[in-house]
Amino acid sequence: ASTNKKAVKIPDWYIDLHSSFPEEKFIAKMGEGKSETESIASAKAELALYFNTNVNKLVESDIYMESQKNSDKTEKTSSKREVSSKTTISTNLDFFALESTEAYYDKNEKKWFCVAYLDRQKSFDQYFPVVNDKRNLFYSIYLFDK
Repeated sequence: ASTNKKAVKIPDWYIDLHSSFPEEKFIAKMGEGKSETESIASAKAELALYFNTNVNKLVESDIYMESQKNSDKTEKTSSKREVSSKTTISTNLDFFALESTEAYYDKNEKKWFCVAYLDRQKSFDQYFPVVNDKRNLFYSIYLFDK
């Protein structure tokens, strides 16, 4: 009996990310998720963390004290302390030349995986004119004021 199911080749990047995306040419991060969309968003978030991360930690502590007087005029005091913390990691970044691989589903892991990456040269080529324009504007204002 034949089936119409096509064997899915495991992507090279899933086996060895650094061979597929050498660091001297790319900045690449792998993401994972329960869906294809979630894996792509996760990969982009991982890449954003590489550049700019704001970490905020909130720690709260509650102390409860209870005192009881016993019939024999002794006092029993107990205290309980609860500590909770919440850490928030956020980034705010505009990417130039952001690309991603096609998501891959690993049946054993029961998860989707994806790589978000920046080709260093493409990013530089796209970002340089923006920086150059800002530099020229700065110099025109600075030199005008002199």
